[in-house]
Amino acid sequence: DCNPMIELRCISTSRSIKVARFSLDWMDEAVEHAQRMNAAQQNVYMCINPIDGEKAKNIGAGKAAKDTDIVAAFFNFADADTDGAMQNILSFAGPKFTMSVKTGTQPFVRGHAYWQLEEPVFNLDAWRQVQVNIAGVLNTDRVVVNPSRIMRVRSTKARSFATGWRFAG
Repeated sequence: DCNPMIELRCISTSRSIKVARFSLDWMDEAVEHAQRMNAAQQNVYMCINPIDGEKAKNIGAGKAAKDTDIVAAFFNFADADTDGAMQNILSFAGPKFTMSVKTGTQPFVRGHAYWQLEEPVFNLDAWRQVQVNIAGVLNTDRVVVNPSRIMRVRSTKARSFATGWRFAG
């Protein structure tokens, strides 16, 4: 048992980063932390894949998990942050996404799409290749392929460094 954990990263408009990790049985505390940080004008992100709790003991205070700290992948995902990318996801003839997060509407619709996997994937090199293929086929963000990738937490407000608040719904 590796005591899987989730990692939240909260980023201020000054780009300072606060990292917090929570055991899976501490979900209420994780939600409360995310709400507190968002109320304090922090942008809230989550490492989508769980972190190995044993490896987390060796991550320095305030430091983020690395790809080698990830246990497994439970989702594939895409970050549609360019014009037309969300439409590519919506019109994709392959498997429909399990859930999505709208991250903006101006100047065009942006969001994240997630496909829940039937089983966890422990071969993270193979998972990464699927991520590369998703980004290529859907013409979405091509850097969103690493196991320790963070994505915006749904239902939080995010402050753009240039334009102010927007809602991730």
